[in-house]
Amino acid sequence: MKDPITGHGSDARYYYDDEIVQCSCPTCKPYGMCWPREMFGYGAPDNKRGCGMWTLTCTQWHKQIDRRKNIEWYTYLRWRSLMSQEGNKLPPIQRYKTTQETRANNVLFKKHFLPLFSNLEKDEEGFYLCPVFHIRMELEDYEEGRSWKRWSSPSIDRIDSTKQHHIDNIHIISWRANNLKADATIDELVTLGDWATTLC
Repeated sequence: MKDPITGHGSDARYYYDDEIVQCSCPTCKPYGMCWPREMFGYGAPDNKRGCGMWTLTCTQWHKQIDRRKNIEWYTYLRWRSLMSQEGNKLPPIQRYKTTQETRANNVLFKKHFLPLFSNLEKDEEGFYLCPVFHIRMELEDYEEGRSWKRWSSPSIDRIDSTKQHHIDNIHIISWRANNLKADATIDELVTLGDWATTLC
């Protein structure tokens, strides 16, 4: 058997003959777990292994874990996207050596966006609750078959739907609440609620 090639990262190996690759993710690496090469995707152009360092499944799984732990940051990135779509130019995110440093040193996030979460209640496990329906807000939630419960995701809602998503015109509610609200006025929502009570 040919000598293995060590790619970028510590001891991330690819074996020629059996097309098996060692995954370097924090879950697989301690156990030296190897997987079929096609599970890894292409990887970086300069990676000598010819494929990624983590399996695609591991990459997605660890992204989900990070998103759950840093729900405020990923909601912030969504807000930046909405602002960009509306033609507003925000200062670029300055990248630091680690993701934690990048988030900690982002002034717009820390001083202006993060306070939007400070008024939200949390459940006993520390999850934010939707101020409308009091349901737990999560960016991703698994159901059987790995489908997503989008309705429980935090959503950036405009207080005045005739204006853009500027920081003084938004608050955080669940996607379900925002979807029901859509562009309805308060009077329209009250009328809808009054009508719904007549059906009960």
